[in-house]
Amino acid sequence: MGTPTLIDAPWQEVQKYRKIRHKSWEDFIGERVDHIRATDPSLNAWVNLDSEGALRRAGQIDHLKAESNLPLMGMPIGIKDIFDLKGFPTRGGIDAWTRDLALTDSTLVSRLKNAGAIVLGKTVTTPLACFDPPPTRNPWNTNHTPGGSSSGSAVALAACHIAGALGSQTGGSLCRPASYCGVCAMKPTFGLLPTGGMLPVSLELDHPGPMARNLEDLGLLFSILSGQLGNPKNNDKTLSGPITKPIALGIPSGLFFTETIEPLRVLFHGQIQRLGQNGIRFEEVKLPPDFDSLFKAHYNLMAWGAFQTHKKRFAGEPGLFPPKVAGLIREGGQLTGHDVDEARRFGFHLRQKMMCLMEQHDAWILPGFHEFPPGPESTGVPRFHAPWSFLGWPEISFSVEIAENLLPVGLQVVGRPHSDFKLLALARHLSKHLGRPGLPPDF
Repeated sequence: MGTPTLIDAPWQEVQKYRKIRHKSWEDFIGERVDHIRATDPSLNAWVNLDSEGALRRAGQIDHLKAESNLPLMGMPIGIKDIFDLKGFPTRGGIDAWTRDLALTDSTLVSRLKNAGAIVLGKTVTTPLACFDPPPTRNPWNTNHTPGGSSSGSAVALAACHIAGALGSQTGGSLCRPASYCGVCAMKPTFGLLPTGGMLPVSLELDHPGPMARNLEDLGLLFSILSGQLGNPKNNDKTLSGPITKPIALGIPSGLFFTETIEPLRVLFHGQIQRLGQNGIRFEEVKLPPDFDSLFKAHYNLMAWGAFQTHKKRFAGEPGLFPPKVAGLIREGGQLTGHDVDEARRFGFHLRQKMMCLMEQHDAWILPGFHEFPPGPESTGVPRFHAPWSFLGWPEISFSVEIAENLLPVGLQVVGRPHSDFKLLALARHLSKHLGRPGLPPDF
């Protein structure tokens, strides 16, 4: 079995350590495969484990010249099973969805591979990246859900199977499972990452994005996925340079306070207090009176998108669709063009209001979730994440400590559209003052 503390380190440190120990990439990946085989039967994070392909690719990387200097060289990653991976079916969490093998990689998988990452296989998604719970279990406590829909990616990271993963979010499907499982995730600005070769839910809401064990690797993965690695115009040294100017963060009130359970409110206030002692300034943000109407508008757009995407197959094979996905598609089919236009108009006006509210702040900060993860019969509620999916604003979730119930607790930061790199730098700055929760028991 491999060394979890090694895979837990930022990838540049892992690469240096491997050179010092004279360990081949093939041996390193072999350790990951052994670790997955030993631990995944109780977690169910993987749909397909491509051990032969991963070991073959690791052997090829071992023979590359040193000057190749690929930024993700040797990084073991998992791919959510809504992205095409050459040689594997894209089943989207439904075994009978297709038997056809993908002939090419999705755009984002190609970018990861070209940067030197080693794909270990495909990770579990909830059916069609929606609400029906998966068989996957939370490694911190298997009596709790890992969240969804990027369930397998979050669990594989938390269990130290991999160092990076590809997921997606239409409501809260990247940041909620990351929060529940004690890892990191980023939902970028809408439209920033390409969706070619990705099975859609709603073309107006789907956000592909990276997941990682630490914020350093999250930033590295995002820079590869966005095609911006080494571009000073976009990077602005925010991934490596320290933040020197004073930081002003807004704390949204309303439901983000009233719906958070007391133990999590206490922990959040403690986190804010510690950050305040390190010179960060906070200000309460009063959300617009109609903010809560966002959830209905978001749901309508998601239902409409699911109906448009799957209506033909749903009409012919309704039994193929699990209950919650089927219900979403039916509701989408009952919406009128007026309903959809109203949701879009509401979004346009709300974005304008919210942008004005954020003018005085570098970003907003709020709890990673409003209540601890429920049992495996649910994936939890995405109410703290769906607003940012609806607005299309960048969101980063990262864990900072362990609660008394021994489950991880995280924060999320939200920024203006296209402030993605600055938001990553901010999250890293906050994390340095707050720490990380470490590893789940037994991993």
